[in-house]
Amino acid sequence: MSLAFASALLILFAAIAAIAALTGLALSKTSVSSKAGLDTQRRIRLLYGIAALLGLGFALLAFVVFPTVYVNAVKVPGLLAALAPALAGTAFVVTAGVGESFWPKPEGQQRGAFLTRRPVLANAARVPAWAAVTWGSLLLAFLVFCGFAATSDGESAGRSIAHPEWSPYRSGGSGPFPGWPYGIPMLVCSAVLILLAIGVLHVIARRPAVSGTTPEEDAQLRRTSATSLMKGVQLSLAASLAGVLAIAGQAATHGGVIEEDGYFATLAGHWWAYPVIVAAPIVLITAIVIAARRKK
Repeated sequence: MSLAFASALLILFAAIAAIAALTGLALSKTSVSSKAGLDTQRRIRLLYGIAALLGLGFALLAFVVFPTVYVNAVKVPGLLAALAPALAGTAFVVTAGVGESFWPKPEGQQRGAFLTRRPVLANAARVPAWAAVTWGSLLLAFLVFCGFAATSDGESAGRSIAHPEWSPYRSGGSGPFPGWPYGIPMLVCSAVLILLAIGVLHVIARRPAVSGTTPEEDAQLRRTSATSLMKGVQLSLAASLAGVLAIAGQAATHGGVIEEDGYFATLAGHWWAYPVIVAAPIVLITAIVIAARRKK
């Protein structure tokens, strides 16, 4: 599988993700029946629909131009493309955070609120929340692994992986490979995304109560907002993980054929290359399904 083919697959999955995520975020189910609750539900759908549209629109644009037009825009070739999923997720979270920060306050001469204990962070549905934790943990672990597996010298230090030939005195390398030049910026951007998401969860938990709703409805509306947020976060982290798995697996399959004095030899691949290539679409498809779910 060539790098161009892998990139085309990622673009295709990103397009599918855009449709699925927008559907899941804009049409989420909520157990409310009051007029105020239904009005708030529509506001939440609009807010996270716009946030998803901006985030996924940026992701689709980035997948087209970052690996081509801007591939050498920074010192590390292709770094912007590697950061695209995290940057798209950040755009989604920032947009959601701005909308949540300007939540309308109760109006009128008589105002009241139920005395209910609120958590520090809003409670999201279990599946998207744990998915975000899982993708983030796997991304951290695999980037650290790739950082140590990458070559440590030469012109492509940290951006290629060595392939031993049958002789221990001969070897070669192939890339691009997500070593530390890619891994450290990706980890930093992912950490920023997660911290921003935590901040927005706190804003959701502390936003003004919706007048005309019961405490149960208000809690459900907060849960809907938090779940929509975590759906986008886990999709961003999964896209980063899937991209790293696909690119690393492609580079680790084999190092090609070398020739010296009429002698040809195929550089051996790494045993984990094909499993991680297979895992890449599985991760992304799973994240798309989670984002598209409309469970209450």
